[in-house]
Amino acid sequence: MLKGAHLLLRRLRFRHERRSLLYPATGLFLDFPGPFRSAVDCWDLVTNADSMNIETSVFEPYCDRDVTHLETRGDCVFQCKVGWEDCDLDPENGCEANVSLDATCSHHCLECLTLSGIDRTIVPKCISDPAVSGEFKCNFTCPGTLDTQVNCADADGKWETGCEVATNQDYDVTGVFMNEGELMDCAIMEAEAEKNPFLFRHHLHIDLTKPVPTNLGATKLLPAGSIFCNNNMADPQLSGGLNGKCFFMCIDGFDNVDRNAYNGCEDINTSLAYPFRYGGYWIGDPHVEEYLDFLATAASQASYNQFITFPFNVDNFNDRESEWWGDSDGPLWY
Repeated sequence: MLKGAHLLLRRLRFRHERRSLLYPATGLFLDFPGPFRSAVDCWDLVTNADSMNIETSVFEPYCDRDVTHLETRGDCVFQCKVGWEDCDLDPENGCEANVSLDATCSHHCLECLTLSGIDRTIVPKCISDPAVSGEFKCNFTCPGTLDTQVNCADADGKWETGCEVATNQDYDVTGVFMNEGELMDCAIMEAEAEKNPFLFRHHLHIDLTKPVPTNLGATKLLPAGSIFCNNNMADPQLSGGLNGKCFFMCIDGFDNVDRNAYNGCEDINTSLAYPFRYGGYWIGDPHVEEYLDFLATAASQASYNQFITFPFNVDNFNDRESEWWGDSDGPLWY
């Protein structure tokens, strides 16, 4: 397949997958709506190819009418000129992003300034990618020195993940994401969130549906589900002002009080009123709460024990805690 068309198909496929994640469950069943289809005359992309930075020498933009193409059917398919990309996935403005500039870099459409954990006192730049002809990558510096990187370090050597390893005592205590006792790799954690969102929702109480605010400005929101090593990029009120930790968004009603990543948002936020609605489910549903209160009370009464087999950790139900975390304890998962 032609390179430009392949990249477009991959971005459209990513759009479809991410949209499934951004619109969580409704009711008790999962709802995965199809990707957004805007009413666009694909011929307009041909007649305005120069101003929209569209390459027409290989093939002209067309509407994909093949119903078996689940990612692109009903969309305009087009190829961008070298150095340009369709980062906003809006065919009405064609290939709007100059990926040789610092705002966006390469077909990944990454803004260099928002890379995980980088030293932003040294402004990152887009430079030619020697590994891929015609592409660009972000040239950045990790905080500290080459021998002693502080807050965040680059362990995988991939520019797309920036300085992804949290170095401020953010360890994987249980060995769920990394080897037990190793420093957390925020990029691996983000990748795991895409593969296993239910673990992050139910056990870690991490919200993968919220766009992530930063201190880079009101318009510098990161995509929902972003998990990154914080080096003065996360909102200080949400991150506690701590650098060198993996940062993520908590489900309403939960907080990451210990600032460790391995156990997610482990604490109840009592400053907000229950119940909360998340992904179609009630967190703190009054009926559920009443039932849990009943179990916690009835478990200690002999008259109930002869009729009811209680869960092993029912004594913790009033505190909404679970022995899933072992000695550290965490809130009961919903």
